[in-house]
Amino acid sequence: MSDLDNLEALRARKEQLLLEQEVARLERRQNISKAGGWSWWWVGPLTAFGVFLIFAGMDGGGAAAIFIGLLLLVPTAMKLFFKK
Repeated sequence: MSDLDNLEALRARKEQLLLEQEVARLERRQNISKAGGWSWWWVGPLTAFGVFLIFAGMDGGGAAAIFIGLLLLVPTAMKLFFKK
């Protein structure tokens, strides 16, 4: 009988762990979706400046300017791809 009690306890623990994993996954998903809720008032200017740096880097051959420009485009990508 002890083995059955052990088995039931393990099953209950497994179900609890699966539920905790599901809650954690949903919380991560919710946090990621909040990233897309940023205001265009500050994402827009960052995007414009990032595009300017990319073009300036391509014109002048500056890899650092292109890299910084790409980093400034990250909020735009998050806004477009991680919508609420």
